[in-house]
Amino acid sequence: MAVAQFHSLERKLAKQPKTARQYKDFINEYKDLGHMSFIENKGPEIGYYLPHHCVTREHSETTKLRVVFNGSAKTTTGLSLNDVMIVAWILRLLPKNKDKRERYLTLAEVKEAKRKIIRNVQEDDFFYEIEKLRRKESINKSTLIALNPYLGQDGLLRVGGRLRNAFISKDMQHPIIISHTGRLTDLIIDQAHKLTFHGGPRLTLSLIRQKYWIVGGNRAVKRQLRLCVTCVKNNPRMQYQIMGDFPEARYLVAIHDANTPPGKWAMGRVVELHPGTDNIVRVVSLKTKNRVIKRPIVK
Repeated sequence: MAVAQFHSLERKLAKQPKTARQYKDFINEYKDLGHMSFIENKGPEIGYYLPHHCVTREHSETTKLRVVFNGSAKTTTGLSLNDVMIVAWILRLLPKNKDKRERYLTLAEVKEAKRKIIRNVQEDDFFYEIEKLRRKESINKSTLIALNPYLGQDGLLRVGGRLRNAFISKDMQHPIIISHTGRLTDLIIDQAHKLTFHGGPRLTLSLIRQKYWIVGGNRAVKRQLRLCVTCVKNNPRMQYQIMGDFPEARYLVAIHDANTPPGKWAMGRVVELHPGTDNIVRVVSLKTKNRVIKRPIVK
């Protein structure tokens, strides 16, 4: 999401050279003050990408352009940087962390806060499995037995599977197991759905499984996607108009006459049915141009 917003910002600044120059000066000043620095992109786990945009004030005498960093933007985990930082600041208050004097949160602290959020959710949903694995006991009665679950080095419950030798990332080899219900699950699905530009259940689920394995994921994704307002607006349910009554002409029948060709048979309208003793209709009354006649339905 941050990358998409950055490209959108670049297109906007390309049409406004003056604003683009002020924006560049602000970013350079931010870097010179030590508030930001260049890093090498070492992969998706390097940290959080913050979306940012500018707010201009032409009538201001001091600051005509101000850059706003959006820490509330959701990441691929469904959690924003602000969500994780709240937990990270709380962890900073623990006795073992009170010696830290930095005025900012380190990347390690943010990752640890995120790990604890996921671990607490797993302990609520899979307490039996986690306790069994900690005791190194079998979990034959668990619904997760087909996933061959195990506890990773980070203490999170992960899929065992048979992809240890595959040339893919560790998260894809052993995704984190998440229950099909819960707030964290909803956030993960919503974020993946937006990253796929409101893709269908299969596309959304395939992106999620690069890092997470939602138990009953297909059902959970379909349930959550039904709540997407954007998708509902763009894919409305087809409505069918109630048809009106048939006109009288549609009730006309041809009266068989062996002496004339079919194209010249007289037409009549059924006005009455005459069921027999067995309640089966074999004779009807037909109103023709001049009179009402009775005829068997075979004729």
